[in-house]
Amino acid sequence: MKKRILHIANIAGGIETYISTIINSADSDKFEFLIINGTSSKKKIYNSKGQEILQYTINIEREIKPIIDLITLFQLLKLVLKLKPDIIHCHSAKSGILGRIIGVLFNIKTFYTPHAYSFLSSQSRLKKKFFILLEKFFTYFPATTLACSSSEGSLAINILNAKESKVKIWSNSLAPITNNDIQEVLIDDIHIDKDIIITSVGRPSFQKNTIKLVQIIKEIILENPNKSIKLLLIGVGHHSPDADRVNNFILENQLSKKIKLIKWMDRKNINYLLKNSFIYISTSRYEGLPYSLLEALRLSIPIIATDVMGNNDCVINNKTGFLVNDNEEFVTKINKLLNNNKIYEEFKSNSLAFFDNKFNLDKNIDKLEYIYDQSFSK
Repeated sequence: MKKRILHIANIAGGIETYISTIINSADSDKFEFLIINGTSSKKKIYNSKGQEILQYTINIEREIKPIIDLITLFQLLKLVLKLKPDIIHCHSAKSGILGRIIGVLFNIKTFYTPHAYSFLSSQSRLKKKFFILLEKFFTYFPATTLACSSSEGSLAINILNAKESKVKIWSNSLAPITNNDIQEVLIDDIHIDKDIIITSVGRPSFQKNTIKLVQIIKEIILENPNKSIKLLLIGVGHHSPDADRVNNFILENQLSKKIKLIKWMDRKNINYLLKNSFIYISTSRYEGLPYSLLEALRLSIPIIATDVMGNNDCVINNKTGFLVNDNEEFVTKINKLLNNNKIYEEFKSNSLAFFDNKFNLDKNIDKLEYIYDQSFSK
C-alpha cells in the first residue's frame, strides 16, 4: 500500500527545487505525495509518472504573527485531518514549527528540513538568541530533522543539542544535465564567445552579501584591463533588499556594461549562462546547501566561495575550486584561475566527478526513500 507523504512549505526558490526534485524522482508506486503550499503561487509539480500533484493553499506567514499563526494552525489541522498523511515533511522555520505541532497532535511521523536555519539570517543578537531557543525547544518534539547538508546536520547536533538519533542527512541533489535542460538566452553587452563570464545566482541580500561580490569583481576588472571580464548576477527582483545599494555601486563605478543585474529567469536559461561561464562565485554569509552551486558543479564549472556552512559542502578546496574568506583572497584565487589553465582544467574535471559522486539525484533518491521507509519500522 502506498505511503502518503504531505509536504508543508512556502513553495519558492530552493525549497521548490527540493520538493519538486523529490516528487519527480521518488517511486510513485511506493509513495503518494501531497502539498500544502503557504504561498499563492502554484507551480505545477509532477510525480515520476507525469501525474500532477494535488496542492492546497493555506497562507503561512514568514514572520511571527501569533493570532494569524494560530488561525493558520487550525486551518492546517482541519486539512491534515482530511488528508490523513502517513508522513509530514515540513520545510523551513514557520512551516517546520506548525508541521511538528501537527505531527505531535495527530501522532504522525514528521520530518523537518530547515533549508538554512532562520537564526542564521538574524542581524540582531536578541532575535538570533530567540530563534535558537525556539529551535532548541522543538528538538524535544519527536520529529526527525532531515538536514539538507552535512553542515546543517552538524549544526542541529552541536548548536541546537538535537539527539544524533533524531538527525538524518539527505543532501540536496539534482539530476544530471541534458540538452533539454539548456536553452539559449541573449543578454545585452554579453558576448558568450569573447567575454570571460563570472556568474552568481541569488537575490541581492544580507545572506548573499552581494555588495561584497560587486566589490570583488570591480577589483578583478581593474587588475585585468586587457581581459573582457563580465559578472552576471542572476535573480534580482522581488524580495531583493540590497538591490538599490548594489545598483548604486555599479553606477558610481561606471560598471553597467561589466556587471549585469538580471531578473529571475527560466532554469534552462540559467543553465545556458552557467555552461558558458568561466567560474561561479558565491559570497554568501551562510547557506543550507545551494542548488546554484550544484548546477555549476554538474556543468563542470569551478567555484570560488566563502568558507561558510552550505558552501563548504559543495566545494573541495584546491580540488574543485577555492574556499576563501576575505575580498583579497577572492581576488587572488580568481586571478590564479585566470592565469593558470592547467589548474583550471583540473578543477573543471574534478567538479563534474564530485557532483556525480555526491549530488547525483539518480543515485541519491534511493537513500531518501530508505529514510522514509525506515520511519515506519520504528
